[in-house]
Parts: sequence; C-alpha cells; structure tokens
Amino acid sequence: MGTPTGYTGNDFPIIAIGGAEKDYNGEKSLADSTHFVLLDNNNNADKEYYINMSDISTESTSARTKYEVIDFADITTTRNKAEVTDETKFKVQTLNDIAVKKIRYEEDSAQGQYLMCEENDNDAVAYAYNSDTKNYFKPYKQGDSGQRYKLTASEDIIETYYLSMFTYEADNTITDQTHDAYSFTVKCPTTFTSNVITCHKSLEKPTEIYLGNYLAQTLEIRNVNPNESMSATNSMLYATITSTLTFTGKDAKYYYDRLLNEKLYQGFFLYLKTYDKDGRLLSDESDIKGEPYYDYTTKVNGTDYEVLSAPDTVDEGAPYIYIPPVEITIENSGGQDGSTWKSVQQALINVDYRGSETKLAKEFPIRNTATNILEGVRLDAQARIDFVKDRVKYSNNIIELLPNQRPTQKYHIDKISDNGVLTLTALDQPTVLGFIFF
Repeated sequence: MGTPTGYTGNDFPIIAIGGAEKDYNGEKSLADSTHFVLLDNNNNADKEYYINMSDISTESTSARTKYEVIDFADITTTRNKAEVTDETKFKVQTLNDIAVKKIRYEEDSAQGQYLMCEENDNDAVAYAYNSDTKNYFKPYKQGDSGQRYKLTASEDIIETYYLSMFTYEADNTITDQTHDAYSFTVKCPTTFTSNVITCHKSLEKPTEIYLGNYLAQTLEIRNVNPNESMSATNSMLYATITSTLTFTGKDAKYYYDRLLNEKLYQGFFLYLKTYDKDGRLLSDESDIKGEPYYDYTTKVNGTDYEVLSAPDTVDEGAPYIYIPPVEITIENSGGQDGSTWKSVQQALINVDYRGSETKLAKEFPIRNTATNILEGVRLDAQARIDFVKDRVKYSNNIIELLPNQRPTQKYHIDKISDNGVLTLTALDQPTVLGFIFF
C-alpha cells in the first residue's frame, strides 16, 4: 500500500503461459508477430501496455517443462522498442489510490503500526480516511513517540488487469506447417508483497485457453414458406435453421479430450433482407417492419430445448430476430479421436403478420410478378457459439449462410394489373406508393 512507489523489483506481477498443455516439440509455437495488450483500468486509469512475443523469455521447470513468462516490468506503453524509456514502462498504481476511501484509521496506542505525518514526509507510505478527513502515515519504529494508529480496510481491495493476446494465423508457420489451433495454461504464480500488507491472488485456478479453428460449424435453412405472394390468407413466414458442430483438424482428438464434459452455447439470428427490382440488397431497408409476432422451438439433437409457445412481438425496425442460446454438452461419443462427436441444433421459427394487410404493406414490396422476379424480402440466417451463455449474442465465433445456401423465395405483395389494384381486402388501408387498397 506504499504511496510513493507501489510494488517494486520482484513485486511486479508475473503471468506464466505454457505448462504441459503447450507443445514445444519444435513443430508448434506462436509466431514472433504475436503481441499482448495489457489494460490497467484500476481507479479508471484506462492505460494500455504492450509486449511482443519476441520480447518474452522462455523458461523451464525442474521437470524441463517449458513455459513463457510475461513480466509486467517488461511491458511498455509503446510498441516501438527504440522508444522504450523508464517513463514508458509499466507502473503499478498505488494500492492507496485504488482503494480511494476504503482505508480507514483509528487510534491504537498499544498495537498501532503507524504514526501520522505530513504529506511531504519522506517516510510517508500511506494515507487513510476518518470520515472525509484524509491524513498521511509513516511506519512506527520502536522508540518513536506520538500517537500510534492502525489502518484497516472497510472491504476487500481488488486490483484487476486484462491481458489480450493477438496472433495471426498466416504468421503461425513453423517448419513450413501452419498450425490452426493451440492451447495454453495461463496462471499468475506470484504472491505480491509490500511494505504494509501482503497481497494475494483471489483465485489459484489456472485459466485454460484454446485458440484456433478446432470446432467446425455448418448452417442451413430449410422448410421455408414456398408461397412468395403475401396476402391476408398467406401472412406467415417460417423456417427451420439447423447447425451442426463437430471437432475438426489434425488436433481433433486433443481438443475433444480436453473439452470433454464442457458446455457450449449456440444462438440463432433470422434476418428479413430486402432486395430491389434489380436484385440488389437494400441494407438500409432490411430492418423488420410491421411488428409481426414470432414464436420458436429450439432443439438439441432432436430433443426440445425451449418452446416459446406464447408469441412475442418483433420491435419495429429490429435488425433481426434473435433466438436465445441452447446448451450443448461435449459428451463422450465412444470415439477415440473426437471425429465421431457431433451435436445438431435447430431453431423452428414462425413470423406471423396475422392477416394484417397494414403490417404486410410495411414489410413487403409491391411488384408485378410477370415482369419483376428479383424484388422482395428474402430470409437469411446466422449462428454464433461461445463457452459463456451471456456472450453468445456478441461472439465472434460466427457461421453464416453462403449466398447459394440462402432460400430463393423473394416474398412480396402481388400487383395483379397495371391499373394498380392489389389483392388486398382490408377497408382501412391508406394509399401506398400510388396503389389503392380496397
């Protein structure tokens, strides 16, 4: 908790990357272009620090297991080694600054370890509060006179850092072989000390990181409404989105073994995309209009997972309909290499305008089918996976339909004659685009 210097020397945090899970047999490694970004947001500092793989030391345990060490003392605010100075190197914020008003003081004539002093006293190591009164303190030494104080924390003081790793697949080529997946064990082996209190890690459990392309996703959309002409009697869109997950690549067995019994989560997105008369996608007009109702059933390996039996309403202008994640367990498949494991997820979705021609006219373009077959609303889909359920919606693990996998149907409202009369029957419709509803 020392105010002037914070941690010093060997007190800098250290993160070890490696362990038995990393292969150092000369065929796998991370390229020198790999870099790490450390974010220090303690006390809202919002500082970024950088280090490249080429600047990280490799060490070995007594069992000759190799691992790499990221020492925070080597991380700097500049990416250019030529610009590194003492000012650019990582500096730990003082625990006092992070704690703000969580450190309190009170008199303790018998056991107190501190004496009150001035802020500019060279021996000052901490400050603390009594209500809103801030005072500075120096360590009490045997024989010192004056009132003794003890310092206490009103709650745990937590210091948190975020370390991101960026590696590039095209660069990860060792002995003419590009490696598409890696696994790491990340742990922080150091217990920090200071001149006031002992700091400790809140969690000893190492973090397992699996990086690369070891899961394959497929996606398809089937069972769509074949009738493209939307009307009061044909006002529902429906589709079944199916995704299959399998292990892939030469390291399938490795990842299957290590992820056995882990859980994955997969969510689905349904899009209603609008195309003009020339067949061009109108991205700015592909939001969902008319506030239709929707319901869905999700399945995992043929078994119902969730059924939304009470239809919900799509918000006007929503970019998509999101189907919440299903849970997937990586179970023992009886295979020896993971090649036999697979999981099939489905979302059966209904989008219902309930015969409302007002709603239909907002969403679907009016076209003369005889002369214009490219205009209309076309279904599209996407799926995302993550190991954390709440992150699925924003995950970068995405599978999308290829252009030739999208349904061919272009949903529209028919114009049945050149005088502009539509096949709609509601009495309360306004004139739209010069066409009369009656």
